[in-house]
Amino acid sequence: MQVFKSLSCDSKVKILELLLKDNHDCSNSLSKKIKLDPSTVSRHLKELTNAGLIKMQKKGKSIECVVLNKKKVSLLLKTAREI
Repeated sequence: MQVFKSLSCDSKVKILELLLKDNHDCSNSLSKKIKLDPSTVSRHLKELTNAGLIKMQKKGKSIECVVLNKKKVSLLLKTAREI
């Protein structure tokens, strides 16, 4: 159920699309790219992690985000766009 909740938010969908395109990204970079407050992006990333769509890892001072299953997430995004 959390997966569908995540896909109902445009900002979370944009985050997933960026992560699919770039393979990985850090939370600060994502907040700049989608022009949202870092705390909002952080909350979105936590929800995407809880939904099992991404993994976050601390790399130095930043948090790196990676899509767990690119094929699955691509299919989910395609389906969400069609609905």
